Amino acid sequence: VVDDAIVVVEAVHAKFEEFPHISPFNAVKRVLGEISGAIIAITAVMVSVFVPISFMSGPVGTFYRQFSITMASSIVISAIIALTLTPVLCAMLLKNNHGKETKKNLLTKGLDGFNRVFDKLTGRYVSLLKSIVSRRVVTFAVLIAFCAGTVYVNKILPSGFIPSEDQGTIYAIIQTPPGSTLETTNEVSQKLQKICETVDGVESVSSLAGYEIMTEGRGSNAGTCLINLKDWSDRKHKVTEIMEELEEKSKGLGAKIEFFEPPAIPGFGSSGGFSMRLLDKNTTVNYRDFDKINKQFMEDLGKRKELTGLFTFFAANYPQYELEIDNELAMQKGVSIGKAMENLDILIGSTYEQGFIKFERFFKVYV
Repeated sequence: VVDDAIVVVEAVHAKFEEFPHISPFNAVKRVLGEISGAIIAITAVMVSVFVPISFMSGPVGTFYRQFSITMASSIVISAIIALTLTPVLCAMLLKNNHGKETKKNLLTKGLDGFNRVFDKLTGRYVSLLKSIVSRRVVTFAVLIAFCAGTVYVNKILPSGFIPSEDQGTIYAIIQTPPGSTLETTNEVSQKLQKICETVDGVESVSSLAGYEIMTEGRGSNAGTCLINLKDWSDRKHKVTEIMEELEEKSKGLGAKIEFFEPPAIPGFGSSGGFSMRLLDKNTTVNYRDFDKINKQFMEDLGKRKELTGLFTFFAANYPQYELEIDNELAMQKGVSIGKAMENLDILIGSTYEQGFIKFERFFKVYV
């Protein structure tokens, strides 16, 4: 944010050196007349570089959107400060002491000492570079050492497309056995909520039955728990350690429960890690055979040491009804197939009809 402001301050000092008797106000006035256009042009160019990145689609756009907006905003703020606040401060605070003797005080003595030490370090660094440049063997040895260090660091550091971050939040998805009622799922979610509240580091827990946040699926056997952790300074354990403890304590609830972290970048998926989909291109495979293939695939994935927290939502044993409509009887009764299906939807589920206002409130009518 202070890059352009530094340019203005350096330009004012340059005017002091060029005109020893110029006043700070006149120096600032001349500087703004010379470099204002350059600052505006540089700002426009830099903003035009970063802003288009925020409109990119796909993983790259999602990953760099926050970065591009932050950079563009800081560049604009830097230009505004350099053209408004910095000139006023320069005219008020800077003094043209070039060519004049100044009294030594504690601040100037400290600055002089710093400059002497910095000049010595600069001289030693320059002499070291001169000795190395003339020796090719030493130069190549240092280059090889840096390359070897880079390879070693890449091997020991954890890698990933987008590494997970401890954001102080854990999601828990609940799947009761297929065909379970909403009351059963709600009971499991309440038990899980009580378990989470006993874990050290958990601040608050809220549960929701009938909705699953991972795939935004709805069903009587789906549920979600939102677990908020305490501030990093108030808890001793990492989010991964808390998740391991929750997984251990929730094994006996009679439901499939998976814990995961939110994505490191908002909008980049619904959770950390990655997801895969199995596609059956062979029309002769039924649901039960596909379920066996899915289970075998999950077992093979579990053998990989790099993977953890594996789960799948596919299940081939959901209870279903198959309804056969007597077309001839329906035609005799004057009932169309579409009307019959609409009545079944209303009977089994519900449908929104209309709304009305009463007692200064809006009410929705569902059938």
